[in-house]
Amino acid sequence: MTRRAAGVEKGTFYDLRRAFQTVGAETLEYRAVSFIMGHTVSEKDMSGRYTVEIPDERIKKVCDHVRKWYRGGK
Repeated sequence: MTRRAAGVEKGTFYDLRRAFQTVGAETLEYRAVSFIMGHTVSEKDMSGRYTVEIPDERIKKVCDHVRKWYRGGK
């Protein structure tokens, strides 16, 4: 359903997640990509534990980049 709503003809939900992760990482905003993906921080990841918040600008940067890629503007 998510795939069809996004206008993607074939593939799975996890294909969409892999594409988002891969393209989003091009921004070098790894924490923002992980946050958007819903990934949780490991107890052993001290830098993740000390990150209090991710500014909206970083999240927007990732989303804008993926949106531009998806629409063929890369």
